[in-house]
Amino acid sequence: LGTNYRSTKAMVDAANHCFEFAEALPRGAFRFAKEGQSNPVPFNGVNAKGRDDVLQISGEDQPALTFWHLETDGVINNATYLRRAAEASASAIQAWLDPTATARSGLRDSNCNIVALRPADIAILVRNRKEAEAIRKALAHRQLASVYLSDRDSVFESEEAEDLLYILRACAQPTSDRLVRAAMATRSMGLSWQALEQLNQDELFWEQQVLLFRDMRTLWQQQGVLPMLRKLLATFKVPARLLLEVQGERRLTNLLHLAEWLQRSAAELDGEHALIRHLAEQVDSQSEEEILRLESDSDLIKVITVHKSKGLEYPLVLLPFACSAREIDGNSKTPPMFHDDQHALVIELVKGDLAKPARGLANVERLGEEMRLLYVALTRARYATWICMAAQAKIGNAKGKSTDLHKAGLGYLLAGEKEVAPDQLLGVVEALARGCDDITVCS
Repeated sequence: LGTNYRSTKAMVDAANHCFEFAEALPRGAFRFAKEGQSNPVPFNGVNAKGRDDVLQISGEDQPALTFWHLETDGVINNATYLRRAAEASASAIQAWLDPTATARSGLRDSNCNIVALRPADIAILVRNRKEAEAIRKALAHRQLASVYLSDRDSVFESEEAEDLLYILRACAQPTSDRLVRAAMATRSMGLSWQALEQLNQDELFWEQQVLLFRDMRTLWQQQGVLPMLRKLLATFKVPARLLLEVQGERRLTNLLHLAEWLQRSAAELDGEHALIRHLAEQVDSQSEEEILRLESDSDLIKVITVHKSKGLEYPLVLLPFACSAREIDGNSKTPPMFHDDQHALVIELVKGDLAKPARGLANVERLGEEMRLLYVALTRARYATWICMAAQAKIGNAKGKSTDLHKAGLGYLLAGEKEVAPDQLLGVVEALARGCDDITVCS
């Protein structure tokens, strides 16, 4: 596979330059090299067939790889980095997609015709749901719709699954004030604060809700869970309300998908409480019943995990949170794991200071995996990739002497395993960009 048929020559050259830069490090680009031994997995650059069209942003030809530098006053914590990088990325996307812009952003063909960018042309690569929520929140504030595609897209992980648990419990036991109030307070039911307060103040209103849930239990027993849930959703006008909200179509689809799953499961279970318990077990175990894909999802900005993006391609790719490091430390929930000299998997079950050597070895392997993921991330784009840089650390120490960048794959690519001080960040990025016209660094 010596030739890339996906990307522009500039994009391939920029990726080659990055990993050739890292290959010069003592452990090589992918950290398989050892002192005194040949590297068993070296980085090999590839050629590019190239593309005929050219990406233009605001009327200007766009470099293949752009490092955005967020100005900070010393070290910032991870939460601030997520927020600021998300805001910067979302603002840029808003400008690219602006139909009223004087100079449009789009793809210029060989006849100098411009095809304007669409939301579906843009992919934002993240590592987890927390990062996805940060960027999607920033996009939503700008009325930009997105869809999140993860490698564990289970409908039982959705908020609607938990809401349905509360609703089913209330329908099964309508005499329990606590369960009915919990169901009424779910986001899926969508009652206003005023209506929820009315439950406390208006006895007649409260009695009406209890009678309604009693009717739902009767309907459930006589016709099944699916007709009952459809009647309940219609009574509270859930479909009409959700379809007016951002991501409302997705939420409604999840509710209906879950309702149909409950109906199928009910045929094999005895009674309402068995069905509720079955749903609770799926939510707790994060079962793999996949979220249904909507046709409208294909027209949205894609927020996708790096794992899920393997083998896929996108015209434009953003990496807003590439500086974030996920070090294995004493606060990690899972025990440190690594491979010994015979390549056997070792899991360290002791905690505290006794586990420090194991955590060190686990972090060595983690950084190798980070480099492999970074290679995936930097080779997804057809035309251009943007990376957002900042002086970020898990805890912004008062002196702000160093960032956590050296713990991340991007930090290893830029500076090996050396710590990077906030005032050195711009310098190490510019050192990488030097010698490659297809890489640019800007604020």
